[in-house]
Amino acid sequence: MSREDTTIRNATFTKGIIGTDELTIKANPQYAFIGRSNVGKSSLINKLVGRSIAHPSSTPGKTSEINYFSINDGEFFIVDLPGYGFAKVATKDKEKFRKRIVWYFADSGARPKYTFLILDARRGITDLDKDMIEILHQEGHPYVIILNKIDKLTQKERVALRKEVERELLSFGISTNSLYETSSKTGKGIEALMSLLSL
Repeated sequence: MSREDTTIRNATFTKGIIGTDELTIKANPQYAFIGRSNVGKSSLINKLVGRSIAHPSSTPGKTSEINYFSINDGEFFIVDLPGYGFAKVATKDKEKFRKRIVWYFADSGARPKYTFLILDARRGITDLDKDMIEILHQEGHPYVIILNKIDKLTQKERVALRKEVERELLSFGISTNSLYETSSKTGKGIEALMSLLSL
């Protein structure tokens, strides 16, 4: 697919949902973005669409809605799910956000073409990320793993991290072809992700 096929002409916020909504079962393709709080999810979405549409909460871990963004007048949707695992969020809120995420993937009827599971390259795959991989695997959702903030690492650290993450993915039975490296700051890997936004 050519870069021209994925040109983003416009991107607008549609709505935030917290439960059953017709948006989850729309025929238009959906691309879901998920990750722990502070992995740079909003910055990555903004870099992909070429404008600022996703705004991180002023208090990390407090964004609770599932936010839908219409791309190219509804040709497809980017779905920004709540971040998970922020240490300072109350236990009851953590569980509420987790249930909302699980609901989207297991019970909402949504079938995203791809789910982008975003990791902070400085931390690799955490136990919470492994739990999310298991949910995606059980529900049969296509997904890719993204090592974001790769610009924060030296070349030596990047090589070591990639080997470690590839080893873990293989232990889950996941192809290492599903692993991408990105930086919202430098633009590294953005073109490769754009190639996944096929209509």
